Amino acid sequence: KNLFTKGLDVKVNANINLGKERVVDTLNRRYNWFGDYKQYNENTGGELSYTDREIQNNNGITTIAANYKINKKSKITLSNTYTTFNRKNENNLNNEQNYDSPQKTFKNVAGISYTYEAGDWNAIGFLKNYNQVIKYEKEYNPTGNYGDVAYEYSKRKLNDFGYGIAATYFFNDNFQIKTSY
Repeated sequence: KNLFTKGLDVKVNANINLGKERVVDTLNRRYNWFGDYKQYNENTGGELSYTDREIQNNNGITTIAANYKINKKSKITLSNTYTTFNRKNENNLNNEQNYDSPQKTFKNVAGISYTYEAGDWNAIGFLKNYNQVIKYEKEYNPTGNYGDVAYEYSKRKLNDFGYGIAATYFFNDNFQIKTSY
């Protein structure tokens, strides 16, 4: 019998979503909130812009949590959640629009906590690390002239730590009091 794995509970969960959508705006009309429209004879089409846009949104999440029960009243939990988002979009009618560039986000949250449960009350203390990376195209004006727009690859990173403590007291099954910091 291995004493280390006694009281250990590990859970892993992973999901992926491959989403696709399409936005079509090709009529020469301008609409109001009531659904009424005015027809135009322009060749450009579109209420906002001449568009037949295909958008691919891919996102995923992976979570792992390990609980180790020290004794009947105490446990330690290690957890990690990793999420990713990737958007690609393309206008089939106009490939010159620069905002069609991909947008990506990666986020990781790792944490450790200690929980103490004693009858009608419990307390938890935790530490977390939050890490995020964002990749996108940033708009800027290269010449200073009105309406001149260009795009450059940008990457932004964020890394931060957090902590907290919380306690709960149960007066009965229907009434409890909580405090946290």
